[in-house]
Amino acid sequence: MKLGVITDGISRNLEYALTLMKQSGLEHAELQFIDEFEVGDMNDQQVSKVKNLVDHHEVKVSCISRHIFGGLPLKNVDLNSDNYKDQIDALKRCIKMAKALNCDTVRTMSFSKEMIIFGSHGADVWNVSTGAWEKLVALMAGAVEIAEKENITLVVETGNNAMITSAWLARKLIDELGSKHLKLLWDPLQ
Repeated sequence: MKLGVITDGISRNLEYALTLMKQSGLEHAELQFIDEFEVGDMNDQQVSKVKNLVDHHEVKVSCISRHIFGGLPLKNVDLNSDNYKDQIDALKRCIKMAKALNCDTVRTMSFSKEMIIFGSHGADVWNVSTGAWEKLVALMAGAVEIAEKENITLVVETGNNAMITSAWLARKLIDELGSKHLKLLWDPLQ
């Protein structure tokens, strides 16, 4: 079993977090916030410092975790919208950081939850967010295409405030996108 922690769950001071990890026998670090920076917002020199700390503490980076697409309402996003393009740019920066840290996994979220995304026998007419699922698949396809080109695994986190609330929906998304570069990051604490 591989045991690890999201380092800013200990401290945003990475050196302190890595020291406590090693003392506790944890070997896998998931990086999210370091000092005042969110992953993907660090320059090359800062990423190099992170790599030196990780190497010095003999820890492996298991995931670069930025809440890409988190909280974005589907109705306000399309492939050409500035907010989508900003998130795609953040994804690309996270992938660059992951590669610099010998990590092959980047986390993403699945937009803001639409309350009812499937229905039939009348429910599909009056209470389903028509087209929400199809739009999610189309928007996630762009991120998955980048992950495929970069040979990175994109993991989508479950969340009770997101479109992917369950393992069933995650499997449906993975199957519809048909990529080995998209997997589930199960968060049972939601």
